[in-house]
Amino acid sequence: MNALLLFLTGGPLAASLTLFLLGKRLRKEAIHWAGLSLLGATLLSALILFWAAEGQAVLHFVWSPWVEPMGLQASATGLLAIMVTAVCGLFALWYGPSLQNRGSPALALWMIALSASNMAFLATHFALRYVALELVALVIPLSLWSEGGETRVGPLARSYLLLRLGDAGFLSGILMLAHAVGTLNIPAALAAAGQLSPGQLGYVSAGLALAVWVKMGMWPLHSWHLDGHKTSLPTRAWLYSIVPANLGLYLL
Repeated sequence: MNALLLFLTGGPLAASLTLFLLGKRLRKEAIHWAGLSLLGATLLSALILFWAAEGQAVLHFVWSPWVEPMGLQASATGLLAIMVTAVCGLFALWYGPSLQNRGSPALALWMIALSASNMAFLATHFALRYVALELVALVIPLSLWSEGGETRVGPLARSYLLLRLGDAGFLSGILMLAHAVGTLNIPAALAAAGQLSPGQLGYVSAGLALAVWVKMGMWPLHSWHLDGHKTSLPTRAWLYSIVPANLGLYLL
């Protein structure tokens, strides 16, 4: 079952690298079916973990001796969020053939976003979740460049900085939480959150609320979402409307 966890976070990412390297040699129909297959495999993997290994499939790893262990866990809420993301991606890709005309870079960015969002949903450590959210925040402006033909720095920088503002709120919140309870392990940190003073708890909540507000595309921090109208319909429907909103709801 741990192999399924690795696939959910690493499989689409490996596929994106393949698309970047071999995309020009692949037919548009092959790229389209590759995307559908990967989204379908993601949905199937999440379903298997949900019914057979929910809460039991766990991976731990250490990046550095000075950093506490990080990991992935097949939690019910995270797996449900992954299934929602995959199902919406399948519908968007199936009924939006215009993505085929954008070539392999468009689908490669989809796969990076899929891997990163899956990692965010399954992470057991706030630092790992932050890295995953950063990847999603990077992919969205890149899709504006690769699909929308946007070459001006202004719109690209605006979208990226607004999404980074949400992630900065998330980062400030978890750093305050870590300072107060001594860990960024998500279950341990949330269990110890009752130790926070009202002021600390308010600061943490405000940082997380900012992250949710930006990812949900709420006014007045919504202009990054409006820029998505320059991309293809599938990307506008999935990468701009489903993925960040699903991450925002999960954080909430």
